Amino acid sequence: MLAAAALVIVTALRIAVCWRTDAYLDHVAGVWFALADDLRHGVFYRPLYGPLGFGGTRYAPLVFVLLAGLMSVARDPRLAGYGLALLSAILLLGGVYALLRALGTDRLLALCGAILVLAPQSGQRILLTVRGDALAAAFVVWSLVVCLALPEGWITLAIAALLVVLAFASKLTSLYAAGTLFLFFGLSGQRRRAIQFLIFVVAGTVLACAAVFLASHGRVYEVMKASASGGMNWGNVAHAPIHMADMMEVDPAILPFFVLAVAALFAWPGKVFRELPPLFFLTAVGATLVIYTSPGTDFNHLLDVQIAAVVLMVTWIARMEGLPSLFGIQALAMAGLLSLAPALMAYRRSDPIPQRWRYATILHALGPHPGPILAENPLLPILAHQEPYLLDAFMFRVISERNPTFADPLWKMLEEKKFSAVILGKDPKTAYGRWWYGSVEFGGNFLSVLQKNYRQVLHIPGDFVYHTQGETVYLPRHRTAP
Repeated sequence: MLAAAALVIVTALRIAVCWRTDAYLDHVAGVWFALADDLRHGVFYRPLYGPLGFGGTRYAPLVFVLLAGLMSVARDPRLAGYGLALLSAILLLGGVYALLRALGTDRLLALCGAILVLAPQSGQRILLTVRGDALAAAFVVWSLVVCLALPEGWITLAIAALLVVLAFASKLTSLYAAGTLFLFFGLSGQRRRAIQFLIFVVAGTVLACAAVFLASHGRVYEVMKASASGGMNWGNVAHAPIHMADMMEVDPAILPFFVLAVAALFAWPGKVFRELPPLFFLTAVGATLVIYTSPGTDFNHLLDVQIAAVVLMVTWIARMEGLPSLFGIQALAMAGLLSLAPALMAYRRSDPIPQRWRYATILHALGPHPGPILAENPLLPILAHQEPYLLDAFMFRVISERNPTFADPLWKMLEEKKFSAVILGKDPKTAYGRWWYGSVEFGGNFLSVLQKNYRQVLHIPGDFVYHTQGETVYLPRHRTAP
């Protein structure tokens, strides 16, 4: 209980700071804002290249559709983003609590378990930035709740299938929840329910895909075909476990929960493959490994593993008696307390990074800009009341590596100095910056074309250790510095 209370306090402190500084509204969050901004202007999945500029994304639609709705009523897009993050987190934590209660856990232990979802950075970030992980995970958890808490029947299966389809519409890989429930029904002797559930999921998924295809006038097929793999190859597939381990090193607070969940799996009091918590954990880990076969995936994808690990461990504690149960509670509390160290370090070091001030400073310094702004973070043009010309610099690099002519229109615009400014999140003069823009974002001839036709006029230093080197602003060589 002490660990959960301390975690609530630290999370509240981090929210209070980060919602003022925008420390984690990076270029990834900017893509979500750009997709929502496109929809506000009547474009659902922009083409890979067209009048708006460059597209390309592997993000599912539901999150940015909701974000677009909130942006239509909020004066500041960031307020809409944080509002959606808060609502998604409440839905997720409420779902974890309900799932633990449906699994027979008492109220206090279920409440603490729900709070411990926030322990690692992958859990904390659902409240500090704008991404699709929390909403998708919430639908996954609620689909499990429905199957456990509601009476048996086709209506229950239809509701659960609908929630799985909504999870898929929020994050494509969340379709693994269908596998979780199908295995649970099938291995626990409910084969008829398993088949009925699978039919509902397949039908719902087909209808959802058809609706998105029609709403985007077919563009989503071209976009996903070019972007979904993120440049994956067989080497990435073999490297997936190492990639996942690397992400756990980046987000070390998840390691104690993962180890405890594996221990609970081996000490499970019953048949592991007939119970929902073990199956949930195993399928979540399997789905996460699939995610990490794709380059460019970060530690935020560990969220489902953390949720499943907490559910597994808390349910194990609830089913044990005496010393094993006491040991489990103490181990879980210790894992929660250990998670406070990285959270507090982030609170002191990276949360105060004044991203909002940086963006305001850049936009004020640029003044009137007669042409479009090319920004690595598409949130910046939105704040400047422009439509982002480039949706995702990472996807631009992935697609142009397979089809070099894809990048030609951008190189031509840079050569003709059509952009009133180019704003990057790293400094290309550093070795890290050169690697970043050569191998991660933009790629190809970007730096050589940029530096030939634009000159650096402003650099706001950042912190290399926390993966930010500050914003760097370029103007056409014929323009005077701000």
